[in-house]
Amino acid sequence: MLFVGRGDPPFLLAFGSGKLAHEENKVDGQMILQAATGPSSNQAIGTARLGKRIVLGGERALQAPPLPPPWKKWLLWLLLVGGVAVLAALARSLMREMNKG
Repeated sequence: MLFVGRGDPPFLLAFGSGKLAHEENKVDGQMILQAATGPSSNQAIGTARLGKRIVLGGERALQAPPLPPPWKKWLLWLLLVGGVAVLAALARSLMREMNKG
């Protein structure tokens, strides 16, 4: 198992957040492997010590956030219904014009 630390120590390993999207947070595995097996890998690899366990978010952090409203779908249906209403108004206008003569 390889942990990549960023910034100044001491580092905090946080896990279990339901707020993170899986696709957005992909890490390039090739970059990590090169860092671990490269010429300076002996300097980069160190020993980790287990510290005090801290609960950051509790059970609420494990739950995924609610889905956003499907506004794109609503907009599409609004435009489709609006288009049908315009076509109906045009057909009604054409029918009135044809019945006059």
